[in-house]
Amino acid sequence: MKKFLNVTAIFCTAFMLAACGSKSPEAVTETFLKALMNGNFQEAAMYATSETVPVLEQMAKMVSEDELKEIIDEFKGTTLKVIGEEVNENEATVMLELATADGAIDTASYSLAKEDGAWKVDFKK
Repeated sequence: MKKFLNVTAIFCTAFMLAACGSKSPEAVTETFLKALMNGNFQEAAMYATSETVPVLEQMAKMVSEDELKEIIDEFKGTTLKVIGEEVNENEATVMLELATADGAIDTASYSLAKEDGAWKVDFKK
């Protein structure tokens, strides 16, 4: 039984790692933004380039707990819709439409770069 659990754990870990590495630029961008909208800078950092992580860490330090709650409340009900994606080998741009709960619509584009075989949001580009 113990051997079965070990094999299962190894299989699940390998599957999760493979799934993380195979996320599309569009999926990475959406996951990254949803983490930010929920105030989870640590989760967002998992989908950011190594050069972008310090920016996120600085952002997290600058935001007070009360401000973070306000940000989270502000983004409640916000939906993301991918309206375009350009992929060129190791770089990508994802264009999104953000619709807030009060009906405001905005568009934004995010640059991504491949890092260690996985797509990551890149604030430098």
